[in-house]
Amino acid sequence: MLAVGCRLVVSLNGLADGAPGAGGSGGVGGDSAVGGDSGSGGDSGGGASGSGGMTTDGSADGDGSDDGGPADVVPEASPKGPFPVRDTNAPLGGIAVFDNDIYWVERGLSGGVFHAPKLAPLGSGSTTIETTTTAFDVAVDGNYVYWSNGGTQIINSQKMSDLSAGPQASAGGPVYYLAAGNQGTVYYTTTNPMFIGYAIGSQAFSLYTMLNQLSGLATTGTFLYWAHGNGVSEGTTNMKIPREIYMAGSARAVATDGQQIYWISATGEIRAAPVSGAAVPPRFVCSAAADIGADADIGADVDIAVDDQWVYFTEPTHLKPRISKCLKQ
Repeated sequence: MLAVGCRLVVSLNGLADGAPGAGGSGGVGGDSAVGGDSGSGGDSGGGASGSGGMTTDGSADGDGSDDGGPADVVPEASPKGPFPVRDTNAPLGGIAVFDNDIYWVERGLSGGVFHAPKLAPLGSGSTTIETTTTAFDVAVDGNYVYWSNGGTQIINSQKMSDLSAGPQASAGGPVYYLAAGNQGTVYYTTTNPMFIGYAIGSQAFSLYTMLNQLSGLATTGTFLYWAHGNGVSEGTTNMKIPREIYMAGSARAVATDGQQIYWISATGEIRAAPVSGAAVPPRFVCSAAADIGADADIGADVDIAVDDQWVYFTEPTHLKPRISKCLKQ
């Protein structure tokens, strides 16, 4: 049963004018980047790095002394971000962006599928699309909101125009990552067996089989990109022979805007490279995981999405799980 409602989420964090600390599902599909991180800043909001003392004017002292030297100046947060967008009290699943809204999955007893305006203040309310404890990923194509249920074969959907129940496709295997293509078409990954397929209405079809280590999915409507243990691979919606286009180490999530591919590395770095697979080094965009430690693994429960200006990503390792963003360029 689909339900629509509103809830009020009270944030424990203030609005941040500084870069946050820590933080494919499939990447956001559809037709629809060099940001640096701001050092080792504190939690959301411009905290000083280090454990310095206090200067005579009460500001934080960057090098732990009160000598007023250059090292005592606290660096400003990067204007490119990251900046917090939403925070939650539940573990986060997949995210998607479409038009002026951001969509996300929360897991657990209070879980479900939700959306809110991208520019809504941190801590503001959200609209419930579906209350469910099993949702895993979400995708949006303008006609429908789709969500997977992390272990079942059913892809659920809701019609955006009147909020009525949309078609339910049975995918032939447990469905996890989603990517919305042309309107009415959603691409998906399954496990046991592991393959990539697509659904139109209630009908589902397989595309690429004999895959392994899938950790995210994105599409332009013509090309498909999937994240895996060795990097990012490319295929097409008409099943041309796939190729590995970026062997950049494990990719935890992937998204595309049709010009660039964006992914999250195992250490939480967001990287970008041309969709052409040109032989250029991937560029650093920003960091999504300041809290995991230099040698830790961000884990598989991260997701990434892009619009015309921003990269959005989940930060599941943050003390309060949240969605953040940084500028693409």
